[in-house]
Amino acid sequence: MSNTYPPEDWTSISFGNDHKIIIPNDSIVENHSLVNLISIIGLVVQYWEIDNPSTEHSRNITKKDIPSIRESIRKDSHYSVILDLCRPLQKSLKIFFVDAKIQGIEEGPLSQLRDLQFLLEMQISELDNILKHPDSWMKVQFSDIVVRLKYFFQAMERNAKGRYRIVFNDATHNQTPAPTTYSIRLNCNNSDSFDQSLLIPTSFVSTIQDLMANARKYSPIGTMIDANIEEKDGIFTFTILDQGKGIPENELSKVVEFGYRASNVKDIESFGGGYGLTKTLQLCSKYDGTMRLSSKLNEGTSIQLEIPIPKEFCTQ
Repeated sequence: MSNTYPPEDWTSISFGNDHKIIIPNDSIVENHSLVNLISIIGLVVQYWEIDNPSTEHSRNITKKDIPSIRESIRKDSHYSVILDLCRPLQKSLKIFFVDAKIQGIEEGPLSQLRDLQFLLEMQISELDNILKHPDSWMKVQFSDIVVRLKYFFQAMERNAKGRYRIVFNDATHNQTPAPTTYSIRLNCNNSDSFDQSLLIPTSFVSTIQDLMANARKYSPIGTMIDANIEEKDGIFTFTILDQGKGIPENELSKVVEFGYRASNVKDIESFGGGYGLTKTLQLCSKYDGTMRLSSKLNEGTSIQLEIPIPKEFCTQ
């Protein structure tokens, strides 16, 4: 069993639903995962076009589809508008793969884009669920969350182009990782059994993905990241612990603010806008939950989210 609890000498701070954050608009924060994903899709297609002839559909992806989604999110558009704009990108990607096959392009260079296409499908499905069941909870299989994260880390590793490997939910996790490898583990109810289901807020899978991506981003290669999802006594809990750079003690209360990045990580390249924790706290507040942030400089960071499950969903 992996440990997700911080050492006692780490500094901790808790945020409740009374903690208010000033943000430009809800859409920028709530669609944080989508913004990051389409940015990476656009970058991968641009790199692909350097070595291959561009097509109408590859140009649509970078010049039309992705800018339209970004602009919609910036304008704080309704989920239905954003979802409608994701459909053309979804279609452009499908036709792009058909064009590539006709041109005789080998599958190898397209593997990363196929992973990203799968993640876009998952993101669209999540948007659809939010649109149909706002502020609701849903029953999900732990195995489905693991599969989504597997594709996510697979795409991330390919994007690294050999700089590091990511081993996700591997049996060797409790062993010291190789110097070139991140070892990441996600358990459910402190077990790695896939055959489990749990209740989670409709928009929460992308939040788990964001937090695990941040833990990887701010941790040195050759370290472990442990996370656990738990549903017990009417409380949904997610905890993650990394061995990363940590957060300066005087900045713990600031890192949840929109656009704020801790002073010791500003040199790290990021596709995000510095609002992953803003999104997490906003989600916790929306569901009357709490977020506990624990950290120690140069040792790591732990984040624990606790959200009460409404009684009407506990009986499902």
